[in-house]
Amino acid sequence: MPSQILRLDCLIFFTILCLLVLNMKCHSFILRVFDEKKMKIKSVRKFLLVPLVVLVFGLVPQYSQAQAVDDEKKPVPLNVTSDDNDAAQRAIANGYYSIKIMPNMPNAKSGTDKIIHRSTRTFHTPEETAAAKIGAAASSNVPSETGQVQWYGGPVLSGAQEINIYVNCPANNESCWGTPEKFENDLGNSSFLHVADQYVGPLQPGAFYFAKSLTVQSTLNYYGFSDIASLVHSAAVSTGANGLGTVFHVFLAPGIDTCAGSTCYAPDGKYTFNMCAYHSDTYFSDTGELIFTVEPYQNVSGCVVPAGSPNGALIDSTANLLSHEFFETITDPELNAWYGSNGLSSEIGDLCAWNLFEPTLASTTYEIQKEYSDAIGGCATSVSAVNGECGSAAGTSFPIVPSSNLLCSVGLATAVTSNPTGTAWSWGCNGIDGGINNSCSAVKIPVVNGICGAANGGTFMGPPTTNLCSSGTPTAIYPQSGTYYWTCAGNNNQSVQCSAKAQPSANGTTMPNASLIVDAIGNSWTQSGGNFYLNGLIAPSTIKLLLYYNNSIYSVNTGNVWYHYASNGTGPTGGGPAWVGVASNPEPPSASGTTTTRSGASLVDGSGIVWTVGGTGLSYENGIADGGANITLLLYYNGVIYANTNGYGWFSHTSGKWTSIAGDPRATTIMGLFQVTGQPQVYYSNGTQYCWIQNGTDFNNDGFSWSNIVPVSAIPSGLTNAGTCTVPPFKTQTTITGLFQVTGQPQVYYSNGTQYCWIQNGTDFNNDGFSWSNIVPVSAIPSGLTNAGTCTVPPFKTQTTITGLFQVTGQPQVYYSNGTQYCWIQNGTDFNNDGFSWSNIVPVPAIPSGLTNAGTCTVPPFSGSPAASVSTFK
Repeated sequence: MPSQILRLDCLIFFTILCLLVLNMKCHSFILRVFDEKKMKIKSVRKFLLVPLVVLVFGLVPQYSQAQAVDDEKKPVPLNVTSDDNDAAQRAIANGYYSIKIMPNMPNAKSGTDKIIHRSTRTFHTPEETAAAKIGAAASSNVPSETGQVQWYGGPVLSGAQEINIYVNCPANNESCWGTPEKFENDLGNSSFLHVADQYVGPLQPGAFYFAKSLTVQSTLNYYGFSDIASLVHSAAVSTGANGLGTVFHVFLAPGIDTCAGSTCYAPDGKYTFNMCAYHSDTYFSDTGELIFTVEPYQNVSGCVVPAGSPNGALIDSTANLLSHEFFETITDPELNAWYGSNGLSSEIGDLCAWNLFEPTLASTTYEIQKEYSDAIGGCATSVSAVNGECGSAAGTSFPIVPSSNLLCSVGLATAVTSNPTGTAWSWGCNGIDGGINNSCSAVKIPVVNGICGAANGGTFMGPPTTNLCSSGTPTAIYPQSGTYYWTCAGNNNQSVQCSAKAQPSANGTTMPNASLIVDAIGNSWTQSGGNFYLNGLIAPSTIKLLLYYNNSIYSVNTGNVWYHYASNGTGPTGGGPAWVGVASNPEPPSASGTTTTRSGASLVDGSGIVWTVGGTGLSYENGIADGGANITLLLYYNGVIYANTNGYGWFSHTSGKWTSIAGDPRATTIMGLFQVTGQPQVYYSNGTQYCWIQNGTDFNNDGFSWSNIVPVSAIPSGLTNAGTCTVPPFKTQTTITGLFQVTGQPQVYYSNGTQYCWIQNGTDFNNDGFSWSNIVPVSAIPSGLTNAGTCTVPPFKTQTTITGLFQVTGQPQVYYSNGTQYCWIQNGTDFNNDGFSWSNIVPVPAIPSGLTNAGTCTVPPFSGSPAASVSTFK
């Protein structure tokens, strides 16, 4: 029976006995006293029973409470399920576990203690890492001339409950291993435990304690690491305990072998026997991080303490290895906190392994190993006096009481008080084990509350950078569901959440050339040094272009493969989001005639390729330079990409290369005489240039006819100004297209631009649908023309097109042609608004076969500046 309940049972028994005895011996005295008051014996007996009843009923609640505490610590059966096994397998497959073994005695003395596996991730939460700061503070107190261990940034334990798991013990309790529960409590309340203070900060009495036990009965005689992990997972699910506040101890009964990797406990010789115990931490997706040690049966050769130990081999061998693993678990739970220059084979237990002594813990003497003390540079058997030292809070400023973990770097902190003037905080750091006490202080400053700034409630393209807080300090901004969130933190642990609406980028925005893309969630996409970033996190390096289209992000890589970003809001690398392949660019081709300039928006051609022009004039296909340079304007027109360059003219992109072309493919042009309506100047054009005929003499000397002047609303966009006309214009005229007649000669000729023929009679002239008014007088047959003899009907038999106004003989409709298409001018109003002249209508026997019907004419026709001159037949 537990001692607490036994003491209560004995107390009640002897209290009742004493009262009964006293009742008999004091009977005559009490009778005499009460007889003087004329009271009866029966009344006296009732009087004596009152304190007895009060005492008994007062002790019953205490007895029940003690019984409940004892029941809570009784071993509870544990059932390992397939879910536990699956959880263990997943954790191991992910690499989310660490194992550090304690070799058996022969191997420990040859220095073969080692790490079996180190976890691929950090388990502790940001709140739990605060414990690591204790270790950081402690590291500043390590004497450099003797120190052999140092802190590597990981967390340490400042207190934890201990839960024991007993495997295959016939008694279903701790008896197979001695008294581990008692040892855990004795060690947790001992001064010897304070050897760890220099690494983890001052430990409070009872910070580590035995809490409960679980029992398992199985048919296994071998436990691999996966089996152990399943046990611990089951225990965590059963108890709800996890994290850095709990340490599980797994005790294996005699006859059970276990291995961690290729390192095994196997005194039966089935495996290579080279370890006695190990400590580990493992991360499970449901329970989080679990810290545990594995304690096989230690009363075997290689793990047993020498004969003659105070409590016998079973109890002290268990205590020795449990102490070793427990000290290392406190100071290095995740294998990233405290160890020496030899790596993880030099944790504080390793440096003193099998260096045994006999301390008295509580009231029991054990034989266990010493632990390494960096303060003395050797293995410690006790704690030397440690002077109290002020922590990082000393000398700094706080509006409220400083956090307890900042008060003392060494020693025990007293209560914090404020001075009468309210300008300073004061506290003490008392020494440990006789060390000197120290007084500390910090400046008390006014409280600053967190208050949102003017950016709160606004709308921004990208996270706001100013006016976040009108009071307090802003945290980092994070986007979620189209909203930017941040916190304005006061200096008094008070904060307020603020937000602003995210304004997404325009649909179809690409990078390049955009410097920022904001998606529907509010994520910010940027580019720097050839890489793309999502909220500052680098995206896959193969991405060459990003597209924001219909509230989604798309990318195209170096192989022109398109991907859709399926975001869960956590970033482009790591566990959650994925780039999912799509068939092609989701954005349709740009409208014909769409243009862009340097650093401007993008174009999409018929193949889905995204075209951009960089700030220096280079052209890019899906973010990759394609050889185009000096580009000032990019044009998508009639299914083809064109580029206008700085000083090199126009180019078209066909068959994967740039080819020089004559000019702007959209340009309207005119050949011959024209005049802008309302202006006196008369111009002559050769189809690419125009010049001003400055006087009537030049006009007549050139052999021009006033009836051939075509009125236009503006100078056609495809013409370049060549200044004043020479006689003849441009001095390079060697050809002519259409009807012409050499002045002073009767013959009338027709030219297709390269050849000319003689129209031998009026019948042929009329059958060809020619008009006498369209005959152009020339001083001589142009030198660029070849004589083709007499004209056929039609001339050259190759007439397939016409440019300008025309009318099929015998039909009322008047049409306008740009050389490839023709449209019907449906009424006189449109005809006049286009600036056309009725005298320029060319009669034809049929609509030329090379023209495509474009329907009814717009004003101006084909949405270009009207080129109303006749280009006659080719």
